[in-house]
Amino acid sequence: MQLLRASLILLALLAPQKQARQYERIDMAASPIWISSDGDWDNTASWSTGVLPVSTDTAVFDGVSSVVSVTSNLNQTGVDLARIEISPEYTGDIGSTGSPLQIDATVVLHRGTGTLYLKGDGGGIGVQVDSTNLVDALVLSGTSTLLTLDVKKGHATVDNTVTNLGGVRVIGDKAIVIIEANGAEKITSIIQQAGFCENNRPLSDAAAIAIVNGGVFVHENGAVTQLHVQGGTCEWNAVETLTLGLVGRGLLDFTRSGNVKTVSALVILPGAEVFTTSQTTVAATTDFRKEIP
Repeated sequence: MQLLRASLILLALLAPQKQARQYERIDMAASPIWISSDGDWDNTASWSTGVLPVSTDTAVFDGVSSVVSVTSNLNQTGVDLARIEISPEYTGDIGSTGSPLQIDATVVLHRGTGTLYLKGDGGGIGVQVDSTNLVDALVLSGTSTLLTLDVKKGHATVDNTVTNLGGVRVIGDKAIVIIEANGAEKITSIIQQAGFCENNRPLSDAAAIAIVNGGVFVHENGAVTQLHVQGGTCEWNAVETLTLGLVGRGLLDFTRSGNVKTVSALVILPGAEVFTTSQTTVAATTDFRKEIP
């Protein structure tokens, strides 16, 4: 009797799991997968579903069904996908220089080895890069209501047309991020754990902040409200004002360029290094490496 009861309980527990797996397969089957032989986004034969991806779809480049690059009909203005997922097995490019894929997607996950040329179409986009392509994994352009970028691995360029760039996170040792200037366009935040980042935009709003925990961060242009260096190296080359620099660990280096640098307040904690020249003007310095009188 106990064996029968245990068997019934086991069957009851397994039934929902089987049903959930079935729904998962149905959802995956409904996702348009790139199977193209001609590189034409607008060819219905390029997609496993036989129809073009539409708003709320997840477009999948699995690298198994096709590795052909996307080369034509890249202007998908008005389409707002749920996701674009590019797997490590996908070796093709999506778009090209001067002809990017213009589309919106809530999340873009790029793990392929080719180049994704992505142009925002005015909506919100969250882009995540984890690619072995250390030359040109991502070239980002266009407009958005809010754009965020996370790079764990791979080379990503934010070009000089991108607007409303929110948070940028540089996560891994093999992450390389170049942020080009676009007039007075600002960034909300940069958080760098490792890798390399060159920034040419201000972080000058009241709540804006750059946090460097590791790697090399090079700030070329634009005022910054708060800069926290907790590891790695920060090279400050901008002529605009740094309002507050807090150096807990690592190095803040003002000596890499010959121009004048202006700092309103600088706080240096034990274990940190700060290099300055005669052209570095600091209005107020609190240096906790020295004995407090």
